[in-house]
Amino acid sequence: MSGNRHPRRWTGWAPAVLLAVLAIGVPWGGEARAGGLVDHRATYAMKMVRSSGQGGISGARGAMVYEFRDTCDGWQVDTKVYLRLRSGRGPEMESVRLVSSWEAKDGSGFRFRVTEKTGGEVSEEIRGVAVTGEDGGVAEYTRPKSFTVKLPKDTVFPTAHLRSLIKTGSDGGKHLSRVLFDGATLENPYVVGAQVRPRGGAPDAWRARMAYFPFNSRAQTPEFELGVDYGDDGVVQSVLQDFGDYRIEARIERLEKLDAPIC
Repeated sequence: MSGNRHPRRWTGWAPAVLLAVLAIGVPWGGEARAGGLVDHRATYAMKMVRSSGQGGISGARGAMVYEFRDTCDGWQVDTKVYLRLRSGRGPEMESVRLVSSWEAKDGSGFRFRVTEKTGGEVSEEIRGVAVTGEDGGVAEYTRPKSFTVKLPKDTVFPTAHLRSLIKTGSDGGKHLSRVLFDGATLENPYVVGAQVRPRGGAPDAWRARMAYFPFNSRAQTPEFELGVDYGDDGVVQSVLQDFGDYRIEARIERLEKLDAPIC
């Protein structure tokens, strides 16, 4: 996961939020393969594992709390990322990023909200909604300013993307390419190319590597990449977010299952 990319500042969790993109920590045994995702809260320790030293971010450490809940008609995802960042040889700066989204189970609608604070002051706010249909869709941002983005046909939202990754792995597939909208950045949507393969030769361990390309970009190299290690139960053990000039890793420290709703 390397390449000559321009340095890109840390944006909390990759549009994976993954943010999301990945539904971090969601178990997918027999129940999830049938379409049911387990409510849970996961805590991850985060640290920088590589820096080129050529300006930009030179150090990072912190934690992430990820919560996934079934709301009967959709999925609610809330992520809190706490980081202490260092740029060059300067002092550390505290960064707090809150990402919240709701996705309709039928894939028709999506709401997203992002707030980032740097040094105790709000440095970024993103708000909006998105809808899709048979012929494509549209995303309407209300912050940081009002504008719309056309979504191509077959665009998926984060949890639908996760389910596609799960199906690819369980069906023995190796490659998946989808157009993803997660609202975590203003560069959405992304074309996400994924490779899924067994990890360490074990039948119950997997590794996914994903490359993110802004849909309207003609760039030959991805804006960033993700490497994800997880077991056959779907619990993510580690995530490596690669921006070319630096990499930040998250490793699971605690997993708490939450009560599912009565629908």
